[in-house]
Amino acid sequence: MATRLVLVQKSLGSKPSRTTQKAFRKILKAFFVNKISPDFYLQIFLLNNYSKAIIVNSQRFQFIMKSKSLILFCLFTFALSLYRVLYSGTFSFIFLNWNLFLAFVPLTFTYIIEKKSLKGYWFWLMFFGWLLFFPNAPYVITDLKYLNRNNTKSGVPIWLDIVLISSFAINSILLGFISAEKIFNQLKKLYNRWWANIVIITCMLLSGFGVYLGRFERFNSWDIISNPSLLIDNIADIFIHPFQNSHSIELSILFGIMFCLIFFSLHETIQSQKSDS
Repeated sequence: MATRLVLVQKSLGSKPSRTTQKAFRKILKAFFVNKISPDFYLQIFLLNNYSKAIIVNSQRFQFIMKSKSLILFCLFTFALSLYRVLYSGTFSFIFLNWNLFLAFVPLTFTYIIEKKSLKGYWFWLMFFGWLLFFPNAPYVITDLKYLNRNNTKSGVPIWLDIVLISSFAINSILLGFISAEKIFNQLKKLYNRWWANIVIITCMLLSGFGVYLGRFERFNSWDIISNPSLLIDNIADIFIHPFQNSHSIELSILFGIMFCLIFFSLHETIQSQKSDS
């Protein structure tokens, strides 16, 4: 059974010395280059009025190393898109790289929230930034509509496009819902589980509507700043005339339910892994 990371840090108000910082960086580096056995416990007692004790093992570092597989997957997807350009002589699907880049943006917001331990106003500011860009991640699923387009003219095998678009979609989903998991954990920490569930379900339903706006109405996340009047008018028309726009509401709910199921499936899997370890 893999050992868990235990980090016990007792701050006494002063920063660690440069010597301590340098020594600790060397230890972390040793983990990353596998100079220390994964199941080996390391205990460092710092007596410089900064930390009482730090007990570290490699569970956290194993997780970071495993996350490199996701980076490798993204690089594979990028390389595959370049291969398609060389194979077909066209740039048909090169735009998918931009969509994948946008899927990284929500992770940036969650990184800031965790790094700065944001609370209150600043937390919610970053939260709404995350929510604004989150739909870009699952949106890539809808790029499957491009299958078969231009295949005959370019001579690209259908299986290549299936692998290519599916790779972009899977990467984007993983990136987006990892960020959603981080948001969920922050909400639990700051408030409670009930509140976190309500907020995350609401976010998934709103994201379903966001994906509809992006795919069918051709809006982007930044239109809320660059073209807010047209965006608001379009949204208002959908809700003022719900029966005339029933397909909009139905698709939004369908996407939203799917995103909820993806999130909670991922969340429960992560929690079960933690309990097993």
